[in-house]
Amino acid sequence: MHIEIFSEKHIPEAAEIEKICFSDPWSEDSLGYLCSSDTACGVAATEDGRLAAYGGIEHVLDTASIINIAVHPDFRRRGYGRAILSALESKACELGAQIIFLDVRESNEPAKSLYLSSGYRIAGIRRGYYSHPRENAIVMAKDLSSGSE
Repeated sequence: MHIEIFSEKHIPEAAEIEKICFSDPWSEDSLGYLCSSDTACGVAATEDGRLAAYGGIEHVLDTASIINIAVHPDFRRRGYGRAILSALESKACELGAQIIFLDVRESNEPAKSLYLSSGYRIAGIRRGYYSHPRENAIVMAKDLSSGSE
């Protein structure tokens, strides 16, 4: 597993992973946001030259939000999601974030388990946040200021 900054070279494979993983996938243009924005960035995990997982954050002042994490089905349950999460948290700390937030589908038990075991707490619910299918989002947060990331 190799972790690196998400770049334009990752976009085509990431767009394919989006289509596999999500009912409302990001387009290649949307994924480009992770490479071109002053307030967003991403990380990628590769294995043997193949994109296995990626994720992105947005940051403003001392707050970061995870805006996407995806793991290709061929690489699930092998630590890629945890590695991406950890890399995003490290990047958020580098950018001065004191707290990090994320939204997760209410029914996404594997992701919720990962986040809870990584020190996130439930901060609230966004009713009807997701579409295709319509579903609540669980808002989760983690304090990064204690150095426990």
